[in-house]
Amino acid sequence: MKSTDNFFDQKRPWSKLKDEILVSYLMPYITKISHTGYPITIADCFAGKGRFDDGQPGSPLYIAKAIDDFKSKKPETQINGIFVEQKYYKDLKENLRSFKFCQLLESDYEKWINRFIHENIAPKRNLLLYVDPYGIKHIPFKFFKQIGDLDLNSFELLLNFNSFGFLREGCRLLELRDFDCDEDSDVYEKDEANSIQRMNAIADGHYWQKILRRYSENNIEMKEAERIFSESYTTKLKAIFNYVVNIPIKNKKSNLPKYRIVFGTNSEDGLLLVADKMSRTWKEFVEREQKGQQLLFAEFDFPDATAFTFDKLEDVIWDILTTPHELKILLVKLVEKYGISYSESELKNCCRKMEKDRSIMVKRVPSFTPTGKTATSWEYRKYKIYLERGQSCQKSLL
Repeated sequence: MKSTDNFFDQKRPWSKLKDEILVSYLMPYITKISHTGYPITIADCFAGKGRFDDGQPGSPLYIAKAIDDFKSKKPETQINGIFVEQKYYKDLKENLRSFKFCQLLESDYEKWINRFIHENIAPKRNLLLYVDPYGIKHIPFKFFKQIGDLDLNSFELLLNFNSFGFLREGCRLLELRDFDCDEDSDVYEKDEANSIQRMNAIADGHYWQKILRRYSENNIEMKEAERIFSESYTTKLKAIFNYVVNIPIKNKKSNLPKYRIVFGTNSEDGLLLVADKMSRTWKEFVEREQKGQQLLFAEFDFPDATAFTFDKLEDVIWDILTTPHELKILLVKLVEKYGISYSESELKNCCRKMEKDRSIMVKRVPSFTPTGKTATSWEYRKYKIYLERGQSCQKSLL
């Protein structure tokens, strides 16, 4: 099995991006979920050292700081961070020594998650599970199911899933033809102790074997195999969560995702919040990289789902509004279709333009502001906002 020791030598660009996405969601998540009045646990299941050898912080430091910052403002909030790490426990303990609300566990993911599930130590708790393993690790799907069955107040999952590495390892185990991909050392980790049964447990079934055999028989390319596999895995998660966003991180040279950022939630607000934060953070990150002329911008694509559809956003909204919709529900449906291609403000701007063009009609409740002016807000957290098709309009494609 390939050593992970050099992983912490320096922080790679995509580790920076993953952490920025996590950071952008942490404080809004804590703020939102604290209003439930129930305790909050944020669990970093593959914590690592907490800090890279080049001095840059890892996810544990970001999580611990977010918790400390919130507790300094609202000390009555019950919130703690759980950081699970076995190999680098001593480094992690040293790097988190100054944070009060941290529980460090010298354990591996499976041992801890089994204890969490079977001892039922968190009734009515809000749980954010951050799962970011290096390479291929044993993350049995059953754990997500079992957590979903617990008596939690809320459960959200942020998973960095190595779909690329999973399929390449699957080819090796099934003794099928391998596939070429340059510079894959940071995402593929051959594990001699691995087995087909363990891969079945990760995927929650053996459907991945059929997909890889289709690839090996030249019926589909690996890019298509990865897409089908990731969609199948997402469908599995939709049996646990009402909403799942699946974001491919792609290399322009091969168009084969190196991994997937997967977010699962049962909350409409959670879905809209994380999709908006992901979209804004990703675009700002790429813009900075472009100005700095970093290799990252030249090598990787923004996961723009609009590239895979011929429908204009206005036409999609028009089709959805066959029946009147609340703005919030409309936004949820657009995120489910487009992922993080659009920020929330971009989606609202499109609706605003359609209202101005009278292609849609908008009703707000209450219809007046507290000062007596006609309400024009698009803030669905303050107003009930209803949209329907206008009377003098047609689809732009007609």
